[in-house]
Amino acid sequence: MSTSQGKHKSDLHKSDTQTLVSQQTDFNKLNPTINTHAATVNHATEPGHAAIRDPMLASQAQGMNHAMSDSHEAHPRIDHMSNQAHDAVERVAHAAERSVEQLEHGAARIERQAEQLSATGQHWADSIGENIRRHPVATLGVAVASGAILSWLLRSRG
Repeated sequence: MSTSQGKHKSDLHKSDTQTLVSQQTDFNKLNPTINTHAATVNHATEPGHAAIRDPMLASQAQGMNHAMSDSHEAHPRIDHMSNQAHDAVERVAHAAERSVEQLEHGAARIERQAEQLSATGQHWADSIGENIRRHPVATLGVAVASGAILSWLLRSRG
């Protein structure tokens, strides 16, 4: 794997991780505010507090209590989902890395085979050229005989 490809994959992975961490940080920043509001609502719904005497405010306070309770229950689920998403990103990154490595290995193997075929072709061409230089009359005889046989075969078909 080339260095630039590895760096690019690493940058993508860091970007995904940074996004997840940023979202978790944003949620954690909101959590103290939510806790403060929950404490205020809990205080307002205590028996004997002036707000509890107004049925509309009492109903709203109960709704706020339920919402705060739900938000506290959601936090662990959000953490769990965030961890699952992070794990999924890790698995995809590793699978992509393995695929790239396999492709690079296959490309290198094809390149070696192409070099071997080229070398074999060059060897044959050199060998034929050497035989022609060493035996010019025999080469001419083989060429004439081959031409005659080819001509005879083509005529007998037509």
